[in-house]
Amino acid sequence: MLAHVAHFFKTQVVLSVSGILAIISCFIVPPNPNYASYVDYRTILLLFSFMCVISGLQRLGSFDKLSSYLLSKARTEKDIAIVLVVMCFFLAMFITNDITLITLVPLTLIIFSSGKAPLTKRRMHLLVITLVLESLSANFGGMMMPFGSPQNIYLYSFFNMTMLTFFTTMLPFAVSGIIVLLFIMHFIKYDDTISHADQTSDIAIKEPISHGSEKLIIFMFLFALAIASVAHVLDYRLVTLIILVATILLDWKVLKKVNYVLLFTFIFFFIFVGNIGTLPILEDSLRAYIDGHEVLLSILTSQVTSNVPAAILLSKFTNYGEGILIGTNIGGMGTLIASMASLITYQLLGAKYPHAKLPFLKWFSIYNFGLLIIYFGFYLVIR
Repeated sequence: MLAHVAHFFKTQVVLSVSGILAIISCFIVPPNPNYASYVDYRTILLLFSFMCVISGLQRLGSFDKLSSYLLSKARTEKDIAIVLVVMCFFLAMFITNDITLITLVPLTLIIFSSGKAPLTKRRMHLLVITLVLESLSANFGGMMMPFGSPQNIYLYSFFNMTMLTFFTTMLPFAVSGIIVLLFIMHFIKYDDTISHADQTSDIAIKEPISHGSEKLIIFMFLFALAIASVAHVLDYRLVTLIILVATILLDWKVLKKVNYVLLFTFIFFFIFVGNIGTLPILEDSLRAYIDGHEVLLSILTSQVTSNVPAAILLSKFTNYGEGILIGTNIGGMGTLIASMASLITYQLLGAKYPHAKLPFLKWFSIYNFGLLIIYFGFYLVIR
């Protein structure tokens, strides 16, 4: 029993911490009817809607097919690496950064381990570097859209932002980010002597659940509805209901793929922050401390809690939503836990190549902290 509990805490650190904080806060502020107002139901339902639609598209094999098609156009190892990094950027814009990496990291592992010969030290190094760049690219891509990452969905809703406000705030960081990554890749010496066929011959694209185009068309329509609800064009409650009913009718197993851990993490932090917010002295102190330092504090908080909890914790004590938005997005760089999407890459790599964990952490830290410093400086220049 204890072993199972320890394993759960080890694998679900953020959920466990958020649950503990919520429970502790309940002793400070006993449960009462006001608890119902703590939860941002719009954010929860928007996240649920997107997860349902994206999981449905995944089960249809849509992203695997897209990846296979784009990789077929590459001719060298560097071409393949560039395609993977660019795909991470553009997919993250629409399906969130974590789902993007769940989709493309396994594909990258297959490509670099293709062939019967074991990975050489040099090839393992190239694999690690490519995965580091993919993680960064997914985070930069997630900055582009209000639905590119969980914290963006929450902040866009919580501060009632417009699309114009979001784009003007995040576009300089996202666009320059992918340009910087492509510039870095120009200097990485991939082995161009390996043919495209050698790289992709072992890629096994899963057979789609359904061969018909009807489900794909319907899920794409549902995706458009989800986007419309984020943009305040349609009522999020109506859209959630439509997506839930359609998902059950089309493929009810999609509901098993929803990331309920993330949803409960949000709920626990809402309870914790809601209880803290009922203590006037503490709330006033936090507001005074955060005011004027939103970006820096968001970056620092993200380094130890990850950027999703940081967004929830800090947003309740400031009116400067753009500062929290910038800080939690560029704060996704830095430590491994600063963005849960990056942690996904580390876990998938470690599951296949345990000895690659340390090299990954080394290069991940070098690239991430380097770019974090650069982009904080970039913010100071353009703010």
